[in-house]
Amino acid sequence: MTTQLKLASGIAALIVSFQSAAQSAGDFFLSPSVAVGSNSVQGTNVRFGLDLGMHSNEYLYGGVGGFYGVGERPDNDREIGAGPFVGLGYPVLGFLTLQLREDIDYIDERTPVWVAGTTYTHTSAYGIISATYAGVHITFTRNFGFAVGYRLVAGLSKTSLGDGRSGVALGFTIGF
Repeated sequence: MTTQLKLASGIAALIVSFQSAAQSAGDFFLSPSVAVGSNSVQGTNVRFGLDLGMHSNEYLYGGVGGFYGVGERPDNDREIGAGPFVGLGYPVLGFLTLQLREDIDYIDERTPVWVAGTTYTHTSAYGIISATYAGVHITFTRNFGFAVGYRLVAGLSKTSLGDGRSGVALGFTIGF
């Protein structure tokens, strides 16, 4: 396994939505996000997300979000989810924000299962997960940034739900 592949295997898809600039209580936001990464279940994957939320003060925000992600075998590997989230963004410098976010999502996932040669099938599962993200957000412009951190996924309704989908996370965010 090459060094690049070893590094990529630790990168998980990220959906983190945070409007980059400091916000006031009552400010609404609509934030699409996209991430490309890799994890032990999906291999290389792409994830698209959309959050609608409100800031309760300049640090605390919450709302509802949804996402769709696919891995290397789109017919046998995908994840769709939606649910509420709450987050905390603490600005350290004008361009650097520490983040902590908790999502409780209802997900429908397909996990690829190797059959033989290059043939795959999948197992399907659905239920509720907890996805906790901690990391940093680097702001390029008021509504565009880059995030890096760790995303921990744990099944709440089924312990096997979300297995292998935790890891280092990288992504880009756009805020409106």
